[in-house]
Amino acid sequence: MHSPSGGSQPRITTASTGWGRPDRNGRRRRSPPRSFGNIAHDALVELQKTVEETVQLMVMRGGNIQFIDSSTASSRRRHCAWGMRVGDKMPAFVSAGGKAMLARLANSELEDLYRTGLRPWPTGRIDTLATLKRNMTKVRRVDFATNFEETEQGVVGVGVSINDPDDRPVAALTTATPSIRFNRADMPDHVRPCAGTAYCGRQHHGAVAGGRAPAGG
Repeated sequence: MHSPSGGSQPRITTASTGWGRPDRNGRRRRSPPRSFGNIAHDALVELQKTVEETVQLMVMRGGNIQFIDSSTASSRRRHCAWGMRVGDKMPAFVSAGGKAMLARLANSELEDLYRTGLRPWPTGRIDTLATLKRNMTKVRRVDFATNFEETEQGVVGVGVSINDPDDRPVAALTTATPSIRFNRADMPDHVRPCAGTAYCGRQHHGAVAGGRAPAGG
């Protein structure tokens, strides 16, 4: 992900988690450790204040995404709006955040991930591997993903992937907005803050892993 323009953004601090570093077998972690959710929550709350919509943090679980934290537009409770609660899972290819993470994978990895087919979803629009690959090509071009009432009716999502220093997806941030008041012209106001938060988290981790002191501010 390219560095987003604009002022300072809330950062997801990953320095104390070892996120993205090799494990004892030399393999890099593909998902954040349990402590990641606690560390990221403050940044999630600050992001919610910026976009003034519900924001969610999710990780990949096989071909699904799982919500691990949320900050709602009405409170700071860890409760996902629109019926989605922390711990819930759904197919990655219907969620904006899930799509953003899937787009970081090669087509061969998508084939392996969904080798038994795509799980049906009542409001989903992607139902074949070929359709998924075409959609991922579009997401890779713009570096963010959307879902227009694909997770459920009445909700629009905008999502970006949080990547490790090797550009591998480990989590995603999304905004969730009622479709009745979502304006496509406002999409940059969702993408930029989410991308800024994700970018700061990646940069902070890279500095610590490389033995450099992270920049302040």
